Amino acid sequence: MNLASRSLDVLRLIGRALACAVVLSTWGLTAAAAAGAVEPLHLRANEPVVDAWKALRVLADPEERLDATAAKAALSRFEPPQTPYANLGPRAGATWLHLPVQIEADASPIWSLRFHYALLHDVQVRVFDAFGQRVHLAQLGTLVPFADREQRTRGLSTLLQLPPGQRFDVLVRVKTPTATLVPIALLQQSALGEEESREQAFQGLMSGLWLFMILYSLVNWVQRRESLFLAYSGALISSWLFSQAVYGTGPQYLWPHSSWWAGNLPALVPMLMVMANVHFFVGALDMPSHAPRAARAMRVIGALAALGAVLFMLQVVPYRVASGSSMVLVIGHLAVVFPVILKRVRGGDRAAAYLLMGSTIYIAGVSLMIALLLGFLPVTFFTLHAAQFSFAAEMVCWLMVLGTRLEQLRQAAAAAQHEHEHLHHLAHTDALTGLRNRRGLLEWLQGASADGRRSAPGQRLAVFMLDLDGFKLVNDRWGHDTGDELLRQAAQRLTRAVRPTDVVARLGGDEFVVAVFGLGDDERADAIGQKLLAQFQQPFSLADDRTAAVGATIGFAMAGLPLDDPADLLQRADAAMYRGKQSGRNTLVAAPA
Repeated sequence: MNLASRSLDVLRLIGRALACAVVLSTWGLTAAAAAGAVEPLHLRANEPVVDAWKALRVLADPEERLDATAAKAALSRFEPPQTPYANLGPRAGATWLHLPVQIEADASPIWSLRFHYALLHDVQVRVFDAFGQRVHLAQLGTLVPFADREQRTRGLSTLLQLPPGQRFDVLVRVKTPTATLVPIALLQQSALGEEESREQAFQGLMSGLWLFMILYSLVNWVQRRESLFLAYSGALISSWLFSQAVYGTGPQYLWPHSSWWAGNLPALVPMLMVMANVHFFVGALDMPSHAPRAARAMRVIGALAALGAVLFMLQVVPYRVASGSSMVLVIGHLAVVFPVILKRVRGGDRAAAYLLMGSTIYIAGVSLMIALLLGFLPVTFFTLHAAQFSFAAEMVCWLMVLGTRLEQLRQAAAAAQHEHEHLHHLAHTDALTGLRNRRGLLEWLQGASADGRRSAPGQRLAVFMLDLDGFKLVNDRWGHDTGDELLRQAAQRLTRAVRPTDVVARLGGDEFVVAVFGLGDDERADAIGQKLLAQFQQPFSLADDRTAAVGATIGFAMAGLPLDDPADLLQRADAAMYRGKQSGRNTLVAAPA
């Protein structure tokens, strides 16, 4: 099964999950409607965690006209929420929540009122006793820096002291530009610590995964200077910061003295994420080459995201506009790139298949998040963390994209190196005999000169210039094909006559050069020259039972190492060979020292 098929299977599973989420939403709505009259929430010693949703009543205050006194006087107007569990959706103005609480005689007097959703901006908690006297007041929300909070917990919480055997009315005013998600519970202190520890451990695990991938991408960017890794690290950092802000660990550990980051990052970070995503998609899919129009559209979206981020940070654009624009940009860049991904997958691109898988998961997570923020889904661990899961899964898929691209780059580099070596071989090799040509010989002489600097003192290099005697007669009598065969056999004889470390080259026509490295004296060079002459004492057996007797005239020159001028050494050997031709041929002549 290929990656494209797997991605489609993942999409089907995600569709089923979305359907289940809708069913859960409908069930939550039905349950709320069937609740009817709301009984007080009973706090008992044997129940350390008590979910408050079942006893919660809601009053909308879109124009923000009610103060605490007016809201308390209007308790009869509060109604049970007709929405999915713990999700009041987007609301204009303020929303008042009423929670009647009955403390049983055996219950602990100390409880924490906790909002599991950490992104509510302005939360005011008031507690009234049975006589209407206010016994508790707390200001919560992202507008309060973490360092100034009453209880420094990841979620929003306040400590209540409620004497057993009494009834209390908890009145909460919530005002937030984000969705009004109110997963409220009353917890004993030990239970609060346990819940905090579980969520901290989970967020620590997720942050560890993110930080590992961020470090990996930055190290590879520094080493390779490949912009794709920088875009990947930008997407990682953006999605990690989003998780830190949404799930409350950012204010706790990264910006405890700032309320701006805690309240505004959820709207800012998606814009930064779009900017990084655009760069990554354009580079990973090579969109300028394969889809230039889509590449231009992606760059426009990236520029709009950058502009929106700047305007939001300058407070020119309000939160709701920035948040809505972020969602539009997220959907827009996915709508542009998705057809390109599908086309590349059909073409067999493995990296595009991983992008398809990651984008499919990302779209599912973003869809769940949007549905949650619009009030269509209940607040559960899955729906609240769906975006975080999808971001992490997409980043892992992108990691596989980078691995595939690196492998493709290595293969391309290896192919380029092979092509370079092939062209180098062609440029330095005689096509007929397979020996070095003049360029290849000069390259070898320069290398031998460099090696000579590290050799023992007194070592010399001899160059033998050979010209075949009688070769023209063979060519004229039997043709060039027979002449070429003779040249190939001559090259083989010369190669067998010297060491593997020596070199035999053909300069053209019937001229050959043999270069021998590491000689101590002229007598040794003369002996090698005689050995080369002896290679032509036996006639050459050619095609069609033809036999040709061809001799050779050899001139040689010697020089110490390193060589000052390899070309000059060849000229001296050539001049010696020319003198041999004039003196009768089939002879060995040494150049003057």
